Amino acid sequence: MSDARWTEVDDDVRSAVHHFSMAVTLHERLVPHEDEVDQYREGMAFMHAMESGHTSFENAMTRILSMLQEEKPSGESWHKDLVDRVSRAIEDRPAVLDPETSRAAQETRAFRNLATRGYDTFSNEKCEPAVAAARFLVGALPAAVANFRRLVDPAPSAPKSKKGDGTSSSV
Repeated sequence: MSDARWTEVDDDVRSAVHHFSMAVTLHERLVPHEDEVDQYREGMAFMHAMESGHTSFENAMTRILSMLQEEKPSGESWHKDLVDRVSRAIEDRPAVLDPETSRAAQETRAFRNLATRGYDTFSNEKCEPAVAAARFLVGALPAAVANFRRLVDPAPSAPKSKKGDGTSSSV
């Protein structure tokens, strides 16, 4: 039987995809406004969507580590270290993320840091790499997690059929 905690991992991945998708859409709709409040609201909504997307990504990755009985990284650089850790094979487990997905996750992580600490330096033009990374993660993250799950927690095989029920048996 598969580990039931994949339910929460899947929820976190769906959340990351939703927030990253919304962030991409918000970014596409960012236009200069004469009204400072409108400009502020749109920029903050975009940054918060990016933050939420990456936070949901991190939640999924830390849940995976927990299922594997791996402690999450600690210290000041734990966010970067988390992406690095899930991007490489360790002992008896494969990498969760391939190199391209890892690079995209590091890009959204770096942007989340800007949105959290340097939001006064926000520049729509400078966030293009993070938006491209979010767009990429929308498709790549669910595929990466599903592939990893198949490798470490394969679904139970279908039961063998009984002779005489009209199906073949592989005995």
